[in-house]
Amino acid sequence: MTDVLRIKDFSEQLEKKHNLKIELKPTAETTKILVKEYNYQDLGVREINTWLQQSAIGKYKVVFIENIERMTGEAANAFLKSCEEPLPKRLIIATTSNRIQLLETTLSRALTIKFDELSNAELSQRMDDNKMFANNDELKQLVINMAMGKPGIAQRMADLIDEEPELEKIFIDLIHNLSTGTKRFFAHDALKKLYKYGILDAFIDGRIAYCINNHMEDK
Repeated sequence: MTDVLRIKDFSEQLEKKHNLKIELKPTAETTKILVKEYNYQDLGVREINTWLQQSAIGKYKVVFIENIERMTGEAANAFLKSCEEPLPKRLIIATTSNRIQLLETTLSRALTIKFDELSNAELSQRMDDNKMFANNDELKQLVINMAMGKPGIAQRMADLIDEEPELEKIFIDLIHNLSTGTKRFFAHDALKKLYKYGILDAFIDGRIAYCINNHMEDK
């Protein structure tokens, strides 16, 4: 395990956007326990690069980066050299749900493995099979739009609403307010709550997709 470094996205646990920066500025919060099973240690890209340059104990040295699009522009450029000229027997594995946020120079050096999204009909059937949003068709359709074929997002939404029932009303009221352009202050407060739960990006992506698919680009 000393040859494996996992960079996990803790945005949800931290309740804030957790960008991967070029280097870490040491603070009192460098290491802290977020939840019982995680001992969180912040790292920057320069520290990851240094780790990759160290000799492996076993056959390979592997770094796994979750949601690589969260790198700042400076960090992405600093990481580029590790992608351009990797040392032998180094594996860099990264995930992203939005490849257009990555540098073209990074993508051009990567082997991309795309996982196909489910169709809306397939996702709807899976949600029905798991009794998700069975009593609220409007919310179900909203979640389908937000998930954009990714069942994990739909499951996350269902789990969140089970934990925080007020989210159900927030979603419905918010979609109505965004459609009518009324109660702007309410919409602002609702979006802040979605940000707190770490699902604002998914909501916005889903809303944009819904508007485009339904010829509502002006919205």
